[in-house]
Amino acid sequence: MNTERDRNALVVKSNALVPSLAKLELMELRFLAYCISKIEPHTDEFCTVTAKASDVAKTFNISPYNVYGLIKSIIIRLNSKPAEYQEELYQCVSVWFTTFKYKDGEFIFKFNNDLISHLLQLKDNFTTYRIRDVYQFKSAITWHVYEVLRQYKNQKTVEFDLDRFRILTDTIGQYSRFNNFKARIIDGAIEDINKYSDIEVQYDLIKRGAKVIGLRFHIIPNCNKLSASEKIRLRFDNVTVNHLPELAKKLRDEARVGPKQAKQIANLTYHNKCEDEVMNMIPILIQRYNNSTKKGTIGGYVFQALKNELTTGKLISND
Repeated sequence: MNTERDRNALVVKSNALVPSLAKLELMELRFLAYCISKIEPHTDEFCTVTAKASDVAKTFNISPYNVYGLIKSIIIRLNSKPAEYQEELYQCVSVWFTTFKYKDGEFIFKFNNDLISHLLQLKDNFTTYRIRDVYQFKSAITWHVYEVLRQYKNQKTVEFDLDRFRILTDTIGQYSRFNNFKARIIDGAIEDINKYSDIEVQYDLIKRGAKVIGLRFHIIPNCNKLSASEKIRLRFDNVTVNHLPELAKKLRDEARVGPKQAKQIANLTYHNKCEDEVMNMIPILIQRYNNSTKKGTIGGYVFQALKNELTTGKLISND
């Protein structure tokens, strides 16, 4: 069993399912996320999946005692809290699983085919995270708030009417006084999200006079939780900083790399501490392009070659 592999597995699902998740308890959320992470991503239909009950326990640091009994009860509870979503003109209600079997510490499951469009081959309006981003959550409300906010990671800022936020997190009727709701629900959830997950969150209150009517959340990547490749990608996307301007100029003037791409390469080079190596590679890459029959521009060729070396090759930093 490779616990680290299981914790790095992806959970990918349609945003349309998020309101249904607000009804689930912590162990139900954990088990559902684990099962979703086991779906084969490159298929057009669900297959039966075989997993070990002990792996679920180890992944979420829970007691292995009677773990099968726990999983069996979770399956029953999950199917009593079906997914609800809109499809064209219809409001749909679908159980999560159509198959569950168990033998000698292994269990077999299959998702309901009605959920294929929400769990397979997703192209728009979906959220992706890893088990490692959520496995340490200690409460269902933290998970619910994370699921709601994680959809807007790339948007960076999102506002919710207070009543809408309560609906999305299944907290209608809890702590009617806002100060209590803030202290017992919002602040605790955000503290754990910032501590354990792949995002960091801050928020402002939206008021009408003295009354709080909404919440404005600010969402950024949690750099302490990024993998080496994710850190490299973040650095690559950050072109607002201007590191190594002389290298960027050399790329523009000698290799005809575009200004934005030249700045990206220069910034990556700075972070990977390999300026001399990149400087030496530029004339070599130009010569390779001139000696080849490759189509496309020399600037595009040099940019792609250096990008590959700096993000996946020998010039990648281990910092």
